Amino acid sequence: MSNEWRTQGVPTIRASLDRLELNQGEHARLLLQRYLQRHKPLQRENQASMPEEDLLDAVQHLRLPDAYQVAFQRWQEFARKRACCFTMALATPLAIGLGNASPLEVGLTLHHTYGMPLIPGSALKGLCRRGAHWLSKEGKLSQQELEMMFGTGGKQTSAAGCVVFYDAWYATNSANDKPFHRDVITVHHPAYYASGQQAPTDFDDPNPVPFLVVKPKAQFLFAIDATTEQWAKFAEQLLRWCLQHLGVGAKTNAGYGYFAEVR
Repeated sequence: MSNEWRTQGVPTIRASLDRLELNQGEHARLLLQRYLQRHKPLQRENQASMPEEDLLDAVQHLRLPDAYQVAFQRWQEFARKRACCFTMALATPLAIGLGNASPLEVGLTLHHTYGMPLIPGSALKGLCRRGAHWLSKEGKLSQQELEMMFGTGGKQTSAAGCVVFYDAWYATNSANDKPFHRDVITVHHPAYYASGQQAPTDFDDPNPVPFLVVKPKAQFLFAIDATTEQWAKFAEQLLRWCLQHLGVGAKTNAGYGYFAEVR
């Protein structure tokens, strides 16, 4: 990297961001990853909005891109050819991928190409595995059936499971085609949580951290494939139950990530 780039390149890029209108953006993931104009100052003014808040406000007002509508129709045709395909709606906000790398400190899992909400198939498989362990403890699912469904590891005994969980796509024509909502996490005792050496008191300064979630009533299209129809039906029932009673993503203990049947 040349010295000229070090001294002039980055400031030039930052200066170009100052001329951009955030409300003209269309791609949520691109906005969140590249269009934070500056970080919040150390001392916040009560009346001033923070750059992170301005960015999140712009993203939560985004409407569905035309390209995503076409892509979703194509994905829906693919999903309907699988062994199982169904739609469910969020009953509570969804916070998935909070630990993803992000300039905003708190991430959100979005489709790389279209910037719309996405639930990875790996997250759904892990959720169903958690539910299956509950059934196993109650004697309703044997260890052999558990291994058949999810597969096994190991160099000598590794085997693929008989059920495939695809990524769940945000369904068009739900939540008014505006799936995002701005939320906030407030750390009331930052020194206590950082080290544990300082007792929490009423004199601490709360630290609000804004972040983005998928709003309630947004619907997702789920698709499952299986080696047999019996496994497909069981996986569908298990996934529906887990989405309604265990929740998916982060902060499920706080009520995030729960689904309901579409009425």
